[in-house]
Amino acid sequence: MNMIQAEEAVSDTNHFLKTLCFKCHGEQPDEGLLSLSGLRDLSTDAGSREIWEKVFRQVKSRAMPPGDAAQPSEEERKAVVRSLNEMLSWGDPKAAADPGHVTVRRLNRQEYDNTVRDLFRLNIKPGAQFFPDDNVGYGFDNIGDVLSVSPLRMQSYLEAAELITDA
Repeated sequence: MNMIQAEEAVSDTNHFLKTLCFKCHGEQPDEGLLSLSGLRDLSTDAGSREIWEKVFRQVKSRAMPPGDAAQPSEEERKAVVRSLNEMLSWGDPKAAADPGHVTVRRLNRQEYDNTVRDLFRLNIKPGAQFFPDDNVGYGFDNIGDVLSVSPLRMQSYLEAAELITDA
């Protein structure tokens, strides 16, 4: 969906809400009813996501507008459901805020030696010469959570790089 289509979808949805929903859910809704008057676009107000999801479910399931109220045409209902679905599929900005635990990756000694051999066509093993033995986790020496990058390791990388450039 491009920007023009997104704006049209929001406009269609707003028209739908104003003509069919605001009589009961407007500025001063009947007691116990949800107010839609302050509802903002998800791109500017992520906090309104739950309300938009509720509106989507109610319109899609035909629970709203209720049977005794004016009803949209089938085409209008489908268009609004499609627009709301598109808008909700844009993603929740809060969900992307915390990426969780990220493991810093590095090559183990053997992988480092193989990379030097493949890239520089050198038959030297700087990994064995400069790096201490890799820690083993679950029987493997190439698990990212086990392979740390310490200041000593960085110093070893610099020394190995000097050896490679001198070779």
